Amino acid sequence: MNKNSIVRSWAYYDFANSSYILSYGAFLLPAYFATVLINFGYPLAAWGTANAIATFLGILLALWLGKISDKYGKYRFLKWTIILSSVGMIVLGLATSFSQTLVAPLFILTQAIFIASLSLSDSVLPHISQGPESYRYSGFAWGFGYVGGILSLLIVLIIQSQSSEFSLPVFLSVSIFYTFFSGLALKGLKSFSALPASYEESVTLTRKQKIQFLLGFWIISECITVFILFFALYCSKELGLTSMQIGYMLLLIQLVAFPATLIGGRLAAKGKMATIFSSSMICMLVAFVLLLLPPYAPTVILISILGGLAVGNSQSILRAHYARVVKPENSGTEFGFYSFVSQAAVIIGPILYGWSSDSLESQKIPLIVLTALMLVGFLIVLPIMRKKVASKSV
Repeated sequence: MNKNSIVRSWAYYDFANSSYILSYGAFLLPAYFATVLINFGYPLAAWGTANAIATFLGILLALWLGKISDKYGKYRFLKWTIILSSVGMIVLGLATSFSQTLVAPLFILTQAIFIASLSLSDSVLPHISQGPESYRYSGFAWGFGYVGGILSLLIVLIIQSQSSEFSLPVFLSVSIFYTFFSGLALKGLKSFSALPASYEESVTLTRKQKIQFLLGFWIISECITVFILFFALYCSKELGLTSMQIGYMLLLIQLVAFPATLIGGRLAAKGKMATIFSSSMICMLVAFVLLLLPPYAPTVILISILGGLAVGNSQSILRAHYARVVKPENSGTEFGFYSFVSQAAVIIGPILYGWSSDSLESQKIPLIVLTALMLVGFLIVLPIMRKKVASKSV
């Protein structure tokens, strides 16, 4: 199998996992926790707490599997985390209809395994890219992922219109989607280890610069993740939007993010990386501010467009930039640490956001704090993103 085919296969996992992230994590489950599990004694903060526990377990699993995958091969461990994520999604979907009290613990277990699968998938990037092409491949995969999110969400919305908001077919449709396209990814990735584990250009950072980059990356990742987790709850509770309206907002975000991330990746590969990253951060900050305003139709549409321009490019470029820092032979360990840094603050963030929202009976003040933190993370990372590239052969 040639390199382009392997890159496409790797991108299929972004296509598949977007169904989980968007349809499960950002749309169905937050609303399910807020409107169904609340009747079983779960407070609003339960969604954040469940994510925090799952993230902690997922970080430990990603660090462990990443390290041993460098020695025994990434494909084997990626395959099993994907299989177990698929099984977990199916069982979790069944629990929403037949055993509601098991939903939270099943979500925690499935989410932890899923986080590890993301880390292992990301660790493949340094093996299949050299130099600036990391941005192009990462942008392609991330943009392709939005197509998967769009298709999955459309299926969910269609099934909801014919059944109910939290019917069993709704949840199972996401599980089937994820399982099928993850299988396509695994089928094509069997031979990726045959590619040379070398690179010709890298971003050379001092220890202080690497710590600075990871600190800013940590803050940005926390803000984006917390925003994604609570977006549906915020729009429902603070803006008074219906589940269907929120679904259409998420759909518009995906529709904008798909071409934006593809174009952003190509421009970043041509030397515009810092400009694309800065633009995406500014778009995200403006979207946060607009969420504080009354939900008039033009404002809601603008929030969705800005979110689409921002959320994919920012994360895609950060992933690609990190891939240029690490050596391929240590990528499992390095991306396990990357997962630790990107997810660590999520252990605290969702709990604090949910707790403060419950205490204040409003999510607006927590959103203002989130906006300020995003700005801080952006200002920390930007100088490192502007650092010149050094040639290096290994």
